[in-house]
Amino acid sequence: MALGVAIAAVVVVAAWMHLERASPEIAGDWKSWRSELHIARSDRGYAIRVVSPDGFLGGHYTGNPRGSAVTLRGPLSALCGTMAYSKEDDSLEFCGEQFARAAK
Repeated sequence: MALGVAIAAVVVVAAWMHLERASPEIAGDWKSWRSELHIARSDRGYAIRVVSPDGFLGGHYTGNPRGSAVTLRGPLSALCGTMAYSKEDDSLEFCGEQFARAAK
């Protein structure tokens, strides 16, 4: 019985580590036509600050990576609870806005 529990625990940890590695590295600055995202890694996922002077997305969010998406908590998470990453064009989509990495 104990061996079965130990094996199950190892499988769960391995799956979690695989999801963490499979998550894209989205930390940095991103821009859309009206908003900016400032994303930093945190011990629990991501800390995200959205600056949207002429929009409604502004505020502070936290995010947990889930494959190519990030599950969000913050001001609009009830309406827009996911931020999706596209590897094809290295972009983020959040609440209908497309974001590109900001030039350094």
